[in-house]
Amino acid sequence: MGIPSRSLSLALCVASLVDAVNFEPGNWTIGQVVQTSSGSVFGHPASVYQEVSEYLGIPYAVPPVGNLRWTTPQMFSGTDPINGTDYGFSCPAVIQPTDLSNFPRLNVTTSGLTYLSLLSQTGDKFDEDCITINVWTKPQSGEVKKAVLVWIYGGEFSSGKDVVLVSFNYRLNIFGFPGIPDSTQNLGLLDQRLAIEWVQKNIEAFGGDASRITLFGQSAGGASVDYYTYAWTSDPIAHGFIEESGSLFGPAGGLGAISAEAAASNWFNLTNALGCVDEMIVFSNYKQRSISGNLIKLPLLLGTTNNEAGLLRSLDGLLNLSYPDPYWNAFNDFVFVCPCSTRANISISNRIPTWRYGWFAWHSSELAVLFNNTPNGQGLNGQMIPNNTEAEIQIGSYMRGACATFAKDPMNGLKSYQDGRPQYDLSGNTLVRFLGPDSYGKFSTTQAKYI
Repeated sequence: MGIPSRSLSLALCVASLVDAVNFEPGNWTIGQVVQTSSGSVFGHPASVYQEVSEYLGIPYAVPPVGNLRWTTPQMFSGTDPINGTDYGFSCPAVIQPTDLSNFPRLNVTTSGLTYLSLLSQTGDKFDEDCITINVWTKPQSGEVKKAVLVWIYGGEFSSGKDVVLVSFNYRLNIFGFPGIPDSTQNLGLLDQRLAIEWVQKNIEAFGGDASRITLFGQSAGGASVDYYTYAWTSDPIAHGFIEESGSLFGPAGGLGAISAEAAASNWFNLTNALGCVDEMIVFSNYKQRSISGNLIKLPLLLGTTNNEAGLLRSLDGLLNLSYPDPYWNAFNDFVFVCPCSTRANISISNRIPTWRYGWFAWHSSELAVLFNNTPNGQGLNGQMIPNNTEAEIQIGSYMRGACATFAKDPMNGLKSYQDGRPQYDLSGNTLVRFLGPDSYGKFSTTQAKYI
């Protein structure tokens, strides 16, 4: 991610002389200045789809530095023009291994090498002043007020479908989950809530519909969505939730298994504290809360991959660690599949409309396909990575369509999507499985039953 320019270019200075124009149907100029509670934001055309307006690095919280470090986030409010043409700083994170010398020994494909290299976040610029939000929108066509998808990234808390897409940064590691005794905990989750409040307050200026906000996330981001569904029952803001490969009921959630005492110990030892049970945002009695129905009862789409361990197995190989297949099979079940089943069953028992899927590949592999940015060109080992295959194009379009359909109408949309997606239950073949490309390069879906 690039460094945000807080100083204004000549073009922005000129633009700021004109009153910021909020969204009006049929009167949208790509990258136009938009008035938000953070200030008037100047955007630009997205790099690939230039009919999409891109607004990057918008501050939504007061920078959590100095006396505000390790405190509850405060909503940023301003009137000065904001240059929204560059991403903000990345939040300080634990970086995955960057030594690529062992990769060939692991028999990783060229595309796999590129995926794994991204974990090192090479080229990112890190700073505590990182609490920013990004918006992609195309108001000049389609629905007048569009459904909104808000993405929460994963990383273990340490590292074109007529919708408005939003992403944001939140504090990680000891900055987001410090474990300081007698202080506010789980600051990263509070950052997430503040970002969603900012979206509710401002998204209609970008052509979005504040009454149709869907939260979706993967890995720790999926777990974040899950924590959200228990924490904000009195004021959900969102009307639907998507959890990919992450749940608070498993170790992948990161937070639920760590007590306040353990987090305090982490703080005193200056280790990587992932958070603690504070009984305000994260609770110690999720079983009881689930039984009593004390959670947000709005539609949920969730799932896992068939080989979650594939990515982690490769990373362990970099550390010269090797475990047998039964270990990884048990890892998949214990960390991902069983927690996902638990969460799905809780939803069903609370009569929450629920859809469940299974993805054919490894942990995180669906993200590049979902966001249509699969690696191509020259790989790390000099070999060329081909452009998207026909199967990748097909399945990417299917996934984006499914997410957009759910966002527009979480209650009923997937029931009529393409050939119809059944709600998940325990009595029939209602798990939607994504199958990899066949010998003809085609992908397909089928329905199965989880025991």
